[in-house]
Amino acid sequence: MQLIVAGATLGKVSHEFIEQFMSDCVRVEGNEKPLTEAISHHMVRVSHTRGKEVAIARFIQNNRCKRAILFATEPRHQSHLFHFLEEHNIRVATLSRERTKRQRKQALDDFKSGKVKLLLTTDAAARGIDVPNIEWVLHYDLPGSVQAYIHRAGRTGRAGKKGHSVVFADKATMDKIQRFKRQLNLEFLTSELR
Repeated sequence: MQLIVAGATLGKVSHEFIEQFMSDCVRVEGNEKPLTEAISHHMVRVSHTRGKEVAIARFIQNNRCKRAILFATEPRHQSHLFHFLEEHNIRVATLSRERTKRQRKQALDDFKSGKVKLLLTTDAAARGIDVPNIEWVLHYDLPGSVQAYIHRAGRTGRAGKKGHSVVFADKATMDKIQRFKRQLNLEFLTSELR
């Protein structure tokens, strides 16, 4: 019998479990570049939460983002962001749980084919998404854990390509950014809207 444990973001508890109960196991590491080599991490300062959608729309347009995933932790923000971005001529597909399974599949197909350039999702809906050539991961807000941030950012910078992870940060986000910086040993470059 053979037992295989696989994961992109095994946390501290998982590593401790493996060490305790499977100490003689063979460990195989992937050859993906670390989070800091393949992905540049940026922070766009926003004066208050209500301005984030404006900053995101401007960022997408000014940087000519061809394919990006936008994460919003709260599902209630998705509807507002979807309508706001569509009103500003940014085609969006959403993986909202309010949509049927068929509608979510169609949204993902539209994103993969390039019919839409932005995929709007929560962390739960994004699990397992593997779409090549995603250059941008945008964060309307930060997730609750460092592991969730790694999972989000890891949607870009894959298969030897470079990518960008961009956090739209208001005052309330700054403490969490500082914590993520320390825990991940990352530097978030402060980006200005062009």
